[in-house]
Amino acid sequence: MQYVLTLMLLASPLLADAQLKWKKIPVYKVNLTGPEYSTQAEVARENPRIDPKLRHTYYWIRSQEIHHSRGDFGGRLLHGEYAVFYRSQNLKEKGFFHKGLKSGQWKKWHISGELNEVQHYKHGRKHGVFLVYSATGKPKTQATYKNGKLHGKYTDYKGSLPHTIVYKKGKVMPLKAPKTGDNASKAKEQTTKTKTREKDPVRKSNKKPN
Repeated sequence: MQYVLTLMLLASPLLADAQLKWKKIPVYKVNLTGPEYSTQAEVARENPRIDPKLRHTYYWIRSQEIHHSRGDFGGRLLHGEYAVFYRSQNLKEKGFFHKGLKSGQWKKWHISGELNEVQHYKHGRKHGVFLVYSATGKPKTQATYKNGKLHGKYTDYKGSLPHTIVYKKGKVMPLKAPKTGDNASKAKEQTTKTKTREKDPVRKSNKKPN
Protein backbone atom coordinates (compact mmCIF):
# COMPACT_ATOMS: atom_id res chain seq x y z
CA MET A 1 0.00 0.00 0.00
CA GLN A 2 1.38 3.37 -1.06
CA TYR A 3 1.35 6.27 1.34
CA VAL A 4 2.09 9.95 1.05
CA LEU A 5 4.79 10.69 3.60
CA THR A 6 5.07 14.09 5.22
CA LEU A 7 8.12 14.70 7.39
CA MET A 8 8.01 17.37 10.03
CA LEU A 9 11.70 17.95 10.64
CA LEU A 10 11.30 20.06 13.74
CA ALA A 11 12.61 18.06 16.66
CA SER A 12 9.96 17.11 19.17
CA PRO A 13 11.05 16.24 22.71
CA LEU A 14 9.46 13.07 24.03
CA LEU A 15 6.56 13.61 26.39
CA ALA A 16 7.51 12.92 29.99
CA ASP A 17 6.10 9.69 31.32
CA ALA A 18 7.25 8.81 34.81
CA GLN A 19 5.81 5.31 34.67
CA LEU A 20 7.73 4.31 31.56
CA LYS A 21 10.87 6.29 32.49
CA TRP A 22 11.54 7.19 28.88
CA LYS A 23 14.74 8.92 27.94
CA LYS A 24 14.51 12.05 25.82
CA ILE A 25 15.32 10.68 22.39
CA PRO A 26 15.03 13.25 19.57
CA VAL A 27 12.11 12.39 17.28
CA TYR A 28 10.34 13.69 14.21
CA LYS A 29 6.68 13.33 13.26
CA VAL A 30 5.25 11.62 10.20
CA ASN A 31 1.78 11.78 8.65
CA LEU A 32 0.86 8.81 6.47
CA THR A 33 -2.27 8.98 4.33
CA GLY A 34 -3.85 5.88 2.82
CA PRO A 35 -7.15 5.09 1.07
CA GLU A 36 -8.86 3.90 4.28
CA TYR A 37 -6.81 5.19 7.22
CA SER A 38 -4.38 7.94 8.10
CA THR A 39 -1.55 7.56 10.61
CA GLN A 40 0.40 9.96 12.79
CA ALA A 41 3.54 8.70 14.47
CA GLU A 42 6.74 9.83 16.14
CA VAL A 43 9.99 8.32 14.89
CA ALA A 44 13.47 8.32 16.40
CA ARG A 45 15.84 10.62 14.48
CA GLU A 46 18.63 8.18 15.23
CA ASN A 47 18.03 4.65 16.43
CA PRO A 48 19.14 4.13 20.03
CA ARG A 49 21.66 1.41 20.69
CA ILE A 50 19.67 -1.69 21.53
CA ASP A 51 20.21 -5.43 21.34
CA PRO A 52 17.14 -6.80 19.49
CA LYS A 53 15.42 -9.64 21.32
CA LEU A 54 13.99 -12.59 19.40
CA ARG A 55 10.77 -12.57 21.43
CA HIS A 56 10.07 -8.88 20.74
CA THR A 57 8.17 -7.37 17.79
CA TYR A 58 9.66 -4.06 16.59
CA TYR A 59 7.86 -1.33 14.64
CA TRP A 60 9.86 0.83 12.25
CA ILE A 61 9.49 3.01 9.17
CA ARG A 62 11.09 2.61 5.76
CA SER A 63 10.13 3.46 2.19
CA GLN A 64 7.20 5.59 3.29
CA GLU A 65 5.56 2.70 5.16
CA ILE A 66 5.42 1.45 8.74
CA HIS A 67 6.65 -2.13 9.11
CA HIS A 68 6.93 -4.58 11.97
CA SER A 69 9.13 -7.63 12.42
CA ARG A 70 9.98 -10.03 15.19
CA GLY A 71 13.52 -10.17 16.49
CA ASP A 72 15.01 -7.23 14.56
CA PHE A 73 14.24 -4.08 12.52
CA GLY A 74 15.30 -2.52 9.22
CA GLY A 75 14.55 1.19 9.53
CA ARG A 76 13.97 4.06 11.93
CA LEU A 77 12.24 2.89 15.09
CA LEU A 78 8.89 4.31 16.17
CA HIS A 79 9.29 6.13 19.46
CA GLY A 80 6.54 8.18 21.08
CA GLU A 81 2.92 8.88 20.23
CA TYR A 82 1.08 6.82 17.63
CA ALA A 83 -2.47 7.27 16.32
CA VAL A 84 -4.54 5.87 13.44
CA PHE A 85 -7.72 7.55 12.13
CA TYR A 86 -10.63 6.40 9.98
CA ARG A 87 -11.52 8.44 6.89
CA SER A 88 -14.19 10.05 9.04
CA GLN A 89 -11.34 11.24 11.34
CA ASN A 90 -12.66 9.11 14.18
CA LEU A 91 -9.89 7.42 16.13
CA LYS A 92 -9.13 3.83 15.15
CA GLU A 93 -6.11 3.10 17.36
CA LYS A 94 -3.89 5.01 19.77
CA GLY A 95 -0.87 4.17 21.90
CA PHE A 96 2.83 4.70 22.55
CA PHE A 97 6.05 3.15 21.31
CA HIS A 98 9.29 2.95 23.25
CA LYS A 99 12.31 2.19 21.08
CA GLY A 100 10.15 0.38 18.54
CA LEU A 101 8.15 -1.62 21.09
CA LYS A 102 4.54 -1.12 22.13
CA SER A 103 4.40 0.22 25.66
CA GLY A 104 1.75 1.20 28.20
CA GLN A 105 -1.94 1.41 27.40
CA TRP A 106 -3.24 0.92 23.85
CA LYS A 107 -6.83 1.51 22.72
CA LYS A 108 -8.85 0.64 19.62
CA TRP A 109 -12.22 2.02 18.51
CA HIS A 110 -15.06 0.88 16.27
CA ILE A 111 -15.71 3.10 13.26
CA SER A 112 -18.74 4.48 15.11
CA GLY A 113 -16.49 5.85 17.86
CA GLU A 114 -17.40 3.21 20.45
CA LEU A 115 -14.43 1.74 22.33
CA ASN A 116 -13.37 -1.62 20.93
CA GLU A 117 -10.29 -2.79 22.88
CA VAL A 118 -8.04 -1.80 25.75
CA GLN A 119 -4.71 -3.57 25.97
CA HIS A 120 -1.57 -2.99 28.05
CA TYR A 121 2.01 -3.69 26.99
CA LYS A 122 5.37 -3.96 28.72
CA HIS A 123 8.55 -4.16 26.62
CA GLY A 124 6.43 -4.95 23.56
CA ARG A 125 4.58 -7.85 25.17
CA LYS A 126 1.00 -7.96 26.41
CA HIS A 127 1.07 -7.35 30.14
CA GLY A 128 -1.93 -6.31 32.20
CA VAL A 129 -5.68 -5.99 31.74
CA PHE A 130 -7.25 -6.77 28.34
CA LEU A 131 -10.81 -5.63 27.56
CA VAL A 132 -12.99 -6.06 24.47
CA TYR A 133 -16.30 -4.27 23.81
CA SER A 134 -19.00 -4.73 21.18
CA ALA A 135 -20.01 -2.05 18.69
CA THR A 136 -22.80 -1.08 21.10
CA GLY A 137 -20.46 -0.69 24.05
CA LYS A 138 -21.27 -3.96 25.83
CA PRO A 139 -18.37 -5.95 27.35
CA LYS A 140 -17.37 -9.04 25.37
CA THR A 141 -14.10 -10.20 26.92
CA GLN A 142 -12.09 -9.47 30.06
CA ALA A 143 -8.69 -11.05 30.69
CA THR A 144 -5.22 -10.48 32.09
CA TYR A 145 -1.84 -11.04 30.45
CA LYS A 146 1.56 -11.49 32.08
CA ASN A 147 4.71 -11.32 29.97
CA GLY A 148 2.78 -11.99 26.78
CA LYS A 149 0.74 -14.92 28.10
CA LEU A 150 -2.75 -15.24 29.52
CA HIS A 151 -2.53 -15.34 33.29
CA GLY A 152 -5.56 -15.32 35.57
CA LYS A 153 -9.25 -15.24 34.74
CA TYR A 154 -10.44 -15.03 31.12
CA THR A 155 -14.14 -14.18 31.00
CA ASP A 156 -16.23 -14.34 27.84
CA TYR A 157 -19.51 -12.39 27.88
CA LYS A 158 -20.64 -13.29 24.35
CA GLY A 159 -23.22 -15.87 25.45
CA SER A 160 -26.27 -15.53 27.65
CA LEU A 161 -24.12 -16.25 30.71
CA PRO A 162 -20.47 -15.28 31.36
CA HIS A 163 -18.00 -18.10 30.82
CA THR A 164 -14.72 -18.00 32.74
CA ILE A 165 -11.50 -19.93 32.19
CA VAL A 166 -8.47 -19.67 34.46
CA TYR A 167 -5.00 -19.47 32.92
CA LYS A 168 -1.55 -19.73 34.43
CA LYS A 169 1.38 -18.66 32.26
CA GLY A 170 -0.64 -19.29 29.11
CA LYS A 171 -1.96 -22.72 30.11
CA VAL A 172 -5.54 -23.55 31.03
CA MET A 173 -5.87 -24.59 34.66
CA PRO A 174 -8.21 -27.50 35.51
CA LEU A 175 -11.34 -26.52 37.40
CA LYS A 176 -11.74 -27.88 40.91
CA ALA A 177 -14.82 -30.09 41.04
CA PRO A 178 -17.29 -29.06 43.80
CA LYS A 179 -17.74 -31.51 46.66
CA THR A 180 -20.98 -33.47 46.26
CA GLY A 181 -22.72 -36.50 47.73
CA ASP A 182 -20.75 -38.65 50.19
CA ASN A 183 -17.61 -36.54 49.87
CA ALA A 184 -19.50 -33.40 50.89
CA SER A 185 -21.11 -35.21 53.86
CA LYS A 186 -17.77 -36.53 55.07
CA ALA A 187 -16.16 -33.12 54.77
CA LYS A 188 -19.02 -31.52 56.71
CA GLU A 189 -18.86 -34.23 59.41
CA GLN A 190 -15.11 -33.80 59.80
CA THR A 191 -15.51 -30.02 60.14
CA THR A 192 -18.19 -30.50 62.83
CA LYS A 193 -15.96 -32.88 64.82
CA THR A 194 -13.08 -30.43 64.66
CA LYS A 195 -15.22 -27.57 65.98
CA THR A 196 -16.59 -29.82 68.76
CA ARG A 197 -13.11 -30.74 69.95
CA GLU A 198 -12.13 -27.08 70.02
CA LYS A 199 -15.16 -26.07 72.12
CA ASP A 200 -15.48 -29.19 74.39
CA PRO A 201 -14.81 -28.00 78.00
CA VAL A 202 -14.53 -31.59 79.26
CA ARG A 203 -11.48 -32.25 77.11
CA LYS A 204 -9.87 -29.07 78.40
CA SER A 205 -10.54 -30.02 82.07
CA ASN A 206 -8.97 -33.46 81.59
CA LYS A 207 -5.62 -31.98 80.75
CA LYS A 208 -2.89 -33.01 83.23
CA PRO A 209 -1.48 -30.17 85.31
CA ASN A 210 2.13 -29.19 84.73
